[in-house]
Amino acid sequence: MVTLAQAIGFEKFLKEEFHYQPRVGFVPYYDTRRAQEWHSFVAAFVMGYFVFGDNNAVNMQINLYLLSRITVGLAKLAVDNEVIPQPNFPVFPLFAAAVWGIVLWLFEHHTNVLQGSLVKSMTYLYKDSNYWTDIRNFLLKNK
Repeated sequence: MVTLAQAIGFEKFLKEEFHYQPRVGFVPYYDTRRAQEWHSFVAAFVMGYFVFGDNNAVNMQINLYLLSRITVGLAKLAVDNEVIPQPNFPVFPLFAAAVWGIVLWLFEHHTNVLQGSLVKSMTYLYKDSNYWTDIRNFLLKNK
């Protein structure tokens, strides 16, 4: 069912994409200047609200996926624009450590704020895996 929901969401996105492009093109007419960087943001903001604004599992997954990618992109942009200095050490290990430190802290102490599917996965990995009675449920499926 998720695949059908994703397909419907993607179809809706493609239909709205045909509305996004003209809006980006029309914004300069309202602004009377050349197209600015913020025009694409405003046009996509409006389309994102209508296409991916329903709070459902599929839209949540898509939006969270994009959030993680744009967070990394914004960090790279900050380095490119010299807002922050280029690190002279590997950043990814610190990034991974922070992600896992935060997710386990939230899981152990503030479970109610995490998405349900994440809680189920974390419960299976970090709680249920501690209990097994024989080799079958150790190797195949526990609890």
